[in-house]
Amino acid sequence: DLQGDGRGVWEDVSCTCLDNSASVFGGVSKLKQHVRARAAMGDDCIMVVSMCVPGIIGDNIVDACAEFSGELGIEVIPVPVDGIGAGAASGGIRAVVDKMVELADDCDEKDPGLINVMGDYRSATDHMACLDGSVDRLLADAGFRVNTRYPGECTLDDIRRMKRAAFAVRSFDERTSRLTCEDACRRMGITLMQRSLPKGMVNIGPWLDEVEELTGRDLDDVKRRMSEEYETRIEPVRKHTEGRTAVVVTRPSSDYSWLFGTLDDLGIEVLRTRESTYNRWLMGQSACDDKEPYMSRMVQEDADELRPDIVLGLRRRYWRVVAPHPGLDGIVDWAERLGRAMDAPEMEAWR
Repeated sequence: DLQGDGRGVWEDVSCTCLDNSASVFGGVSKLKQHVRARAAMGDDCIMVVSMCVPGIIGDNIVDACAEFSGELGIEVIPVPVDGIGAGAASGGIRAVVDKMVELADDCDEKDPGLINVMGDYRSATDHMACLDGSVDRLLADAGFRVNTRYPGECTLDDIRRMKRAAFAVRSFDERTSRLTCEDACRRMGITLMQRSLPKGMVNIGPWLDEVEELTGRDLDDVKRRMSEEYETRIEPVRKHTEGRTAVVVTRPSSDYSWLFGTLDDLGIEVLRTRESTYNRWLMGQSACDDKEPYMSRMVQEDADELRPDIVLGLRRRYWRVVAPHPGLDGIVDWAERLGRAMDAPEMEAWR
């Protein structure tokens, strides 16, 4: 995977590094060199992923991989993801789903105790990796065992056993991820939970409610225990946050229910909420069509007018809103860091 947790993918990646000559003469010869080199290193399963240039010049990696498999006696799997330059990113997503469904072994009897985690929730930094267990704890409390984490910590064997699980859950709620997961689960006969892994205590209860509806499990004791633990762990933080004020700047495309629920739990009054529309990925999209234009410089104007204790926003100039890990430990850690920020010296009317 790409997360720097000791199972990094980069040591297993070999790139053909196509240059201008490949655009004229093709890149299959370089591909052959790299596949043979990987086979000589002991690899017995190699996935060949094409990108923009092979798609544009018409290199046929499907036939090339079939040739490699016969010549080398190993499994060489083509994944023709030609990239945006050769069409659209949606084509690449479909190619990945097609290959995933193709590789998964059929299973007639699915295990209701197994769940696939779709999408990577883990931290990209080592000092936050300790919170990755927050998800394992949440799933275990809900009566699940993790079958496959896709794509994080994912091997070919993990993909092959995906159809054993009766359920799947998305690690985050984003439109492209949701459509991809829905397509994959539908074709593999897996029930995909409507709610993604819950961020914030405000979302943990409803998520557990859905688990009860899908599985018939009684999770009342789990809900009560988690609620009591949350209150116990959040109470010391309130000493630093109760009665404080904030201005919050969010994106129109994301769900911030966890943020506002946690601020309410901490006794922080939100003086004003803004949605940033000055974003190169969002400007001109329907998400911003009915929004009041809000530029970064307006944050200073809000701070001067309202004098909040803190500004929670999207840029590093103020306290940046980064979504917590799913589960109880994740949101408590986020709250504790916010409490420490409240004790920091003031600077330009906010911290």
